[in-house]
Amino acid sequence: MKPITIATLVSWGLTLGLVVLAVVLRAIDSGENGMNFGYAFALMGAMAMGLIALVITVANIISRAITKRLAIKHGLADHLSEASTRME
Repeated sequence: MKPITIATLVSWGLTLGLVVLAVVLRAIDSGENGMNFGYAFALMGAMAMGLIALVITVANIISRAITKRLAIKHGLADHLSEASTRME
């Protein structure tokens, strides 16, 4: 896998993990301040990580589209697909 693909998967995984943490903290909320702060920080972290994940995903999609377009333009589409399958 390419590094940007790994970064995309890791960032979305961290986002999902923080959302799950926020949901768990909210579910077991006993009304204490510590729980509320934990829930809020997990939710803010999930929002920030989600934004980062979104930016990385868009960059990944644009990068793949540009690479594919250049390969087609220069007649390297067959070589690109072979290299892609070898890397994965």
